[in-house]
Amino acid sequence: MSPSGDRLVASLEVRKPRSIPTGGRRWTGSSRATPSGSSPALTVPGTPVEQAVEPYLGRVRATALSRENSRRITLAAIGVGALLVVAACGPPKAPRPPVSTTTVPTQPPCTVDDSAGSSSAGGSGGAAAVAEDPPVLTGSEEITTAANAAVKAAVRAGADEVTVVAVDDAGRPSIEPVPLADAVGVALATAESLDLVAVEAPSYAEALETTPQPSDPDVDKQWAMSAFPFSALWPCGKGAGLTVAVVDSGVQANHPDMAGRVRPGAAIVNGVVQTGAGGTDVNGHGTHVAGIMAAGENGVGTVGVAPQVTILPVRVLDAQGVGPNSDIGKGITWAVDHGAKVVNVSIGSDTKAASVTAAVSYAVDRGVVVVAAAGNGGPEGNPRYPAALPEAIAVGALGQNGDVASYSTNGSYVDLTAPGSNIYSTKIPSTWGLNTGTSMASPHVAALIALIIDARGSVSPANMLRRLTSTATDAGPPGFDPAYGWGCINPIAAVNAR
Repeated sequence: MSPSGDRLVASLEVRKPRSIPTGGRRWTGSSRATPSGSSPALTVPGTPVEQAVEPYLGRVRATALSRENSRRITLAAIGVGALLVVAACGPPKAPRPPVSTTTVPTQPPCTVDDSAGSSSAGGSGGAAAVAEDPPVLTGSEEITTAANAAVKAAVRAGADEVTVVAVDDAGRPSIEPVPLADAVGVALATAESLDLVAVEAPSYAEALETTPQPSDPDVDKQWAMSAFPFSALWPCGKGAGLTVAVVDSGVQANHPDMAGRVRPGAAIVNGVVQTGAGGTDVNGHGTHVAGIMAAGENGVGTVGVAPQVTILPVRVLDAQGVGPNSDIGKGITWAVDHGAKVVNVSIGSDTKAASVTAAVSYAVDRGVVVVAAAGNGGPEGNPRYPAALPEAIAVGALGQNGDVASYSTNGSYVDLTAPGSNIYSTKIPSTWGLNTGTSMASPHVAALIALIIDARGSVSPANMLRRLTSTATDAGPPGFDPAYGWGCINPIAAVNAR
């Protein structure tokens, strides 16, 4: 929706038919053909079109793509006269070399029966996630210049603080807000004991969901769980004993679908760590993200991809779903220091902030996998951080029809795609409902990673990225493309890769 509230209507592009996973089997569709003896599950007249745009809202503050109360995109459903099949995630174009992973199993590696028809796809997979040492500011003149530039940028933005970002000898970030008048002095003092990385004006990121399509909130709306065989991995483990951090708006700790498996966590508010405050969700976004991963098999509501994982909630967003990058960086660091094996960040910013960059590098250096939403800017959208960082696994979104969603940001940094549209999951207070966005795609991959760790043992972030991209089901043009990355997630192939 434009800032004035005008409704946007988008047209539906009919792509060439490909095959899509449906309930553990595959078939190739055309404009009117359906498998023998089956209903035309993928023949969809009047398919809803997901589309989002990002209005410009200022030099520093990031725009909100997905809040239900302001600056919202209204998704317009269009009736299409012809019967359409839009299918993706097709058969491999060429064989890939076997994925090479370095594992340190805590138990004999488990594999999954692949008789359902899962396949690995063509291409060589993405580049390894290797953390790079951040550049360091040295010398009083360079530090003073950087601090003064940050102060000027903060003044232009109407802010009264800057952020001093440094790292210690172990690579752990120090991310501290500083009043403008003290910026130069604190930066110089910090450089005496730590490696000073940057002095930054405030920048912001937001939750990456779009306005959901209206629908009846039924459990059978979990189309992703039937279209992708996550439950086939459960004989090898459901994530018990593994901690996945949700760096977001908090998570409702007593939600009936996750009660007992949400740790107290923390909130980071203007640089101050409030231990134990992560179990309150001030927006609802974090609870929806967490339920995609961790909703339990308890006869209530939905079931998550990894229904026995433990959630570590780190609240860094406010009630509008917006938060400073400095808090996000500190939140990622806190999650790593408190036992997270996987960190999900369904948040995006146009700014490549040093605070977030240093925190992601810190996580990867310690063997923690960081998964992030690619963004909701569509084919021409700007890169979104932290997803665009080379160490993060960037996840684009698939629509319910199996095609890449029209809102999913395209780019060379996109690694793979997962379900993101019309995802039914936990909501506040103690209820369930639909959300749409790359925010919903990212936790499908984060939870899949937890299942892989449960089945295979410890896998380094670089090899986890290689495992996922090398086994992804190719879609779009052969090999890598900026919409699908290396393709759609292939859960069985990913857990079975050697």
